[in-house]
Amino acid sequence: MKFNQYIETLIESCIDVFQKMAKMEITSHEIKHQKIIPDKYAMAIAVSYKDVNEKIQGFFILGLTDEAMAIRLASSIAENMGLSPIEKFDEETTDILAEFMNTVVGQAITAWDQMGLSAEFDTPFQMEDGVLEEGDNIVSEDYTIYLTIGDDNVVMSISFKETLKRQLRGKKILVVDDSKLIRGALAKALEKDGCQVVQAGDGLEGVKLFKSFRPDLTVLDLVMPKLGGLEALARIRQTSPKAKVFMLTSSSKKADVITAAQLKVLKYIKKPVAMNKFLALVRSVFDE
Repeated sequence: MKFNQYIETLIESCIDVFQKMAKMEITSHEIKHQKIIPDKYAMAIAVSYKDVNEKIQGFFILGLTDEAMAIRLASSIAENMGLSPIEKFDEETTDILAEFMNTVVGQAITAWDQMGLSAEFDTPFQMEDGVLEEGDNIVSEDYTIYLTIGDDNVVMSISFKETLKRQLRGKKILVVDDSKLIRGALAKALEKDGCQVVQAGDGLEGVKLFKSFRPDLTVLDLVMPKLGGLEALARIRQTSPKAKVFMLTSSSKKADVITAAQLKVLKYIKKPVAMNKFLALVRSVFDE
C-alpha cells in the first residue's frame, strides 16, 4: 500500500481525537482501498488538503451513517467541553463536527510533516451533493477506513490525488504507430499533460526520429510496415541500451512477449488502449 504510513497516522489521529474530544473508544478498524460514496451518509464533512510541493492533494471525509449518530457524537463533544448536550440535528451539530474534523486532520497533517510530507488544509465543509471537484489529469488513490465505536460505525475516507501534468511536464515522448488515429489520440492525451510529443508512422521513421529527438520514453506499435516494433527496438537498443520503451499490440503472442522482455520493454500494452491507464503507466516511469 503506497500511502500506508499516512493512513496509519490518520487512524492514530482518529483514535486519539475520538477519545479526547468525545470520550469515545474506537475498538476496531478496517481499511479498504475504495472511494467513499458520500450520498450514502446522513452527514459527510470534508476537508481538502494540498502538499506544499503541489505533487499530492486530496480530501479527508468523515461519514456518519445516520442523524442519530451525528447527534450522539456532537453531543458527547459538547458535554466534554462543558456545553449543553445536543438534542437535534441542526447547524450547531454541523459546527461541532466540523471543529472535530478540523482537529483530526490538523493532528494527522502535523504527523505527516514529521514524515516528510508538508501539507496545508482548508476549512471543513459539509458536503451537500456528494460531488467533489477533482480537476483534470488526476490519478487518485482512495481509501476508506471503517471505525467501530461500540455498536456504531463511523467512516473516515482519505484520497491521495497526484497531478499528472506536473509529473509529465516537459517530458519528450516518441509515439510510433502506423495508425494515424491511435498515435494521434495518444499524442493528444500526452500533450494535454504537458509532454512534448513527436509522431512516426512506421518503424524506420521511428528509429530515425529516435536518434534526432532523443525521447525520454518511446511508445512502439508491434506490427507496422517497413519495420515492426520489435525490429525497431532492436536497432534502438544498439545505441541506447537504457532507453525507456512501451510496446503496443493487438495480440499477446508468447514469442512476441518473450522477445519484448528480452529487449527490456517496460510495459506491454494491449489495444484498445485505456487512456487513463496509459497515462498512469507513463507517469509511473517518471515517479521519483
